[in-house]
Amino acid sequence: GKALPHDYVCPQAWRTALPEELYPTTYIANEAERFIRGHAASGDARPFFLNVSFPDPHHPFTPPGRYWDLYRPEDMSLPASFHGNASPPPHVAWARAERDAGTDKRGGPSAFAVNEREAREAMALTCGSIAMIDDAVGRVLAALDASGQRENTVIIFTTDHGDFLGDHQ
Repeated sequence: GKALPHDYVCPQAWRTALPEELYPTTYIANEAERFIRGHAASGDARPFFLNVSFPDPHHPFTPPGRYWDLYRPEDMSLPASFHGNASPPPHVAWARAERDAGTDKRGGPSAFAVNEREAREAMALTCGSIAMIDDAVGRVLAALDASGQRENTVIIFTTDHGDFLGDHQ
């Protein structure tokens, strides 16, 4: 109800009024930088562990500020599987039938099928969220560089899962 106006129809796409500087991705990057600077300033030579965990990209699709408009849905290519699967597996057939009947649950964590426009919008907004994370990771790496700790740091970048983003609708 507090989302900024937009013309997207993608379920769970809300243009947040939260400015970039208050968005969780920015907060996490700020705290990581603060920790790195503090560790370097303390003179403590002991190894440290820092887990920098960004909750995005994730639904709802809410990249803030300039990240909302960074990618255009019409530039997103649908995966080959979007129109594939003439005989889809039961769970995909179920999601498509629910969508087509208008009985799907789109407001929560349930799986649901999308049309082409919705898929492209979700993809563009996800790319915006990823770009924000790329910028945040760049800031953390720059803090390691500035503190002289980068060459003595093991960096592991991993994720928890992927999203369909148009695969099988």
